[in-house]
Amino acid sequence: MAALQSILGLMHPEVSISVSSQSGEQIQANGKDSIRDIYMAARMRAESLAVKFGLRAITLHDDSHATVSSEALVRASPGSRVDAIAVEMEWERQDGSWVMRSVKGSSNLRQ
Repeated sequence: MAALQSILGLMHPEVSISVSSQSGEQIQANGKDSIRDIYMAARMRAESLAVKFGLRAITLHDDSHATVSSEALVRASPGSRVDAIAVEMEWERQDGSWVMRSVKGSSNLRQ
């Protein structure tokens, strides 16, 4: 729960998330409350969840807007296969701090 709170602290209150995996699973969420609900539901179903991010590039568009490209390696349980998902995060500066505005991820975004 502490990890979730830490991640939510980096997000805009109206953050939007759209992620699809190679296995066809899709996650769509708008706002921090939706993300918290999805996390709690997944925690009840999954034995464990491991996610490792590999940073690819940060593009600073101006003083208040940036894009981060990353790859997430996701394993739903110790015996399951690893999904590699390309992740694009839109960040914006608000009150001197950078917050995530949107997150899009898909195995189809891989280059």
